[in-house]
Amino acid sequence: MRLEILKEVSPFIMLQLETCTKCAHCAEYCPTYEVLKKPQIMPGGRASVMLKIIKSGMSPFLTFSRLKIEKLNEIEKYVESVYECALCGRCMAVCPFGIQTDTLWELFRKIVYRFNKHPSVLKEVDKFILNTCNTYGVGNDARAMWVDYLGLENVKMNECSDVVYFVGCTSSYKAVTQEIAYATSLILNHAGVNWTLLGEDEWCCGAPLLMIGDEDGARNMAEHNVRAIENLGARLVISACPGCVRMIKQKYPFLIGRALRFDVMHLMEFLDLYIKKEHIPLKGLEKESAIVTYHDPCELARLSGVIDEPRRVITTVASFFKEMPENKRDVRCCGGGGILQAVNDELRLNIAEKRVKQAQVLGAEILTSACPACKITLMDGLKKIGIKMQVLDVAELFARQLGLL
Repeated sequence: MRLEILKEVSPFIMLQLETCTKCAHCAEYCPTYEVLKKPQIMPGGRASVMLKIIKSGMSPFLTFSRLKIEKLNEIEKYVESVYECALCGRCMAVCPFGIQTDTLWELFRKIVYRFNKHPSVLKEVDKFILNTCNTYGVGNDARAMWVDYLGLENVKMNECSDVVYFVGCTSSYKAVTQEIAYATSLILNHAGVNWTLLGEDEWCCGAPLLMIGDEDGARNMAEHNVRAIENLGARLVISACPGCVRMIKQKYPFLIGRALRFDVMHLMEFLDLYIKKEHIPLKGLEKESAIVTYHDPCELARLSGVIDEPRRVITTVASFFKEMPENKRDVRCCGGGGILQAVNDELRLNIAEKRVKQAQVLGAEILTSACPACKITLMDGLKKIGIKMQVLDVAELFARQLGLL
């Protein structure tokens, strides 16, 4: 049964891998290779390893053979090249051949997972996500406790509404990012939106499970969340987490085998639209006078195409905005993606250090992003090198300038 996963490897995928192994154009853009300098870590090296594993399960006639199962069991030798990757997609963005490397790396992880060769730490993560329906391994009944902690009022819980605010695990459970959930809720109330939380009926979006390679587990999360949202009759799902938005919008239809019956937007898209339509009262707003810069989350800018919207939201409430270098679709990853923290946290911090130093050179006083994982990682990067700089999600900055926080 384990060899069945190799049947997903089409001739076109094999052609992509063969092409990738013969080119190193993207190596200098890869954040993990820049730090580690290991040949098997660069995208072309990873493709070479992937080819080696796939071919070890094939007969000379390119059919899958059970006789080579022993060779496939050597897969653990190459595991670090599979998971020491932030899945940021920068290699895809600069690929001269247009290879969709993000789908290749996702398939690679599925293969490794199917052969049960993924790192032991990820086996534990996979287990507690499946058992608790969140990435923090605590009871899912605690998912909405931040509402009481932060004193949020006038919030519906699992009630029929036009809009579902999908908070995500990180903003639900991690104290430093619960302010994002609070700010988002206050903004939705301020805009007069008819919205609700799912409460404990919100399960992990499943993105971390796909990052581990557990497609079946991700499908289970997707089916539950879609059912919970559609049962409330919602026409729109909003989230401030790019990972959740991308997972629901791009991956769920494939996982559940049908189109969604609701739209999905990142909070920045929603705010940009509501500002344009003058649905958000801005009277008396005092703009932030400090120098503000913005780090594009990879999953929001490069992988979802949401680029101008957060900038328009920021300049609505800030007087002095400066662009970071390596921005928009060419954004330098902060290191916070790909479940890298669980696999190699030192690598994550080294990548983050390079990014926050760019903000320091810029003279920024406030470093913003639009992703809870980016906020955590940028804060950790600043702490690592002892730089004092305020890190805010754009939702927090926006709510603060509106006098909501």
